[in-house]
Amino acid sequence: MLKKIDKKINHQLKSIAHIDCIYLIDQNREKLANTMLKNNNLNLNRIFFVGCSGHEANEAAMKMSYIYHKANNHKNKKWFIFRKQSY
Repeated sequence: MLKKIDKKINHQLKSIAHIDCIYLIDQNREKLANTMLKNNNLNLNRIFFVGCSGHEANEAAMKMSYIYHKANNHKNKKWFIFRKQSY
């Protein structure tokens, strides 16, 4: 079984040099997005999956938070608390 998995991994590694997760079309992500949209109570009309790393997810969350507070005139909400060298 492990040899079969190794063979499949090697085949994929030889055929794909780089995958940008933003542009990757994955049936599982499509199914998840459709399920989330169908079962949401927030009137969402689209889902955006952020990249492949926690860094990208954190950056997107920070930007969305900043935009939300600016749009709602929360002028004092412009700072983020962080830990130095935490990542």
